[in-house]
Amino acid sequence: MLEELNKARAAMIRTITRRQMSKMLLTAGTGTLALGLYTWRVEPHWLGFTHSFLPVTGLPSELEGRTLAQISDLIRCLPAARFSRNWTQVRGGTRCSQQ
Repeated sequence: MLEELNKARAAMIRTITRRQMSKMLLTAGTGTLALGLYTWRVEPHWLGFTHSFLPVTGLPSELEGRTLAQISDLIRCLPAARFSRNWTQVRGGTRCSQQ
């Protein structure tokens, strides 16, 4: 019985050749590189707008009907030109003042 188990276990063990290992490492490296490039060059340029109704109890009457803009997930190395362009979209087409 033990001998049959050892034979079955030996049949399940697969040896990997150098060429197969190179292909696996190249595939993993390419995937890692593609994911890194995507998160570095593509995703940071997404700009999302969400328009929601936000009921607030006890809101002063002078603030009723006003628009609330939330700007989040800004990073320090955000290029000024890109920020200015996106801020123009948030402000509804008017340029914000450069401070």
